[in-house]
Amino acid sequence: MYSKRIESIAEVVSPCDTLADIGCDHGFIGFCALEKNKTKKVLFSDISAPSLEKAKAYCLKNGCSEKCEFFVGNGTEKIAYADCVVIAGMGGKEIIEILENMSFKPSQIVLQPMKNLPDVRKYVEQRYFVSFDKIVFDKKFYNIISLTQGSDNLSDEEILFGKNNLKEKHADFKLFVEKEISKTKKILSGKTDNKDKKLYLMQLQKIAEVLNYDGTNAQISGD
Repeated sequence: MYSKRIESIAEVVSPCDTLADIGCDHGFIGFCALEKNKTKKVLFSDISAPSLEKAKAYCLKNGCSEKCEFFVGNGTEKIAYADCVVIAGMGGKEIIEILENMSFKPSQIVLQPMKNLPDVRKYVEQRYFVSFDKIVFDKKFYNIISLTQGSDNLSDEEILFGKNNLKEKHADFKLFVEKEISKTKKILSGKTDNKDKKLYLMQLQKIAEVLNYDGTNAQISGD
């Protein structure tokens, strides 16, 4: 019923009493976590009242009203506390802003940024321990990050590519590296003076060697 992305995010949630689904939209992450018995209660929050109505309608349809509460608000501003906070489907800068303004520190935070991943990792490593950071392919690539209380010291490669991806060398990460090499080469074919992209390509090719993928020979559509 749920997408691979939604299932993967919910699966990362540690069993808890209360989960806050921030920017919930339809609320599928929260409901999936309930169905997987990851949480006993979900606090759904969205800045858009019409979006929150979708989650309410789904809740009524599936008869779980006693396990759900709904809040119209920005980030966690209407939520006093939750054991786990999930923030998914937003830009990295939006996520950092929500974390910065959070008035409590949950036991776990699960993030799925849509962009600016290195910025998010740099921000959280001084404030939380990165217990999980893995990419999932579901028509697009999505990185799922789990944080627990503490702090971390990520390497430059972990900031750029994610802990679990580098450690596990799994199929979705290999596919991501392959696609990124191809895409970056295509960009450089038209802008050869782009120093940042040249450095990124070198970093990708270094990772590709570790993954036993010959990134130096990646073919670009149109070459």
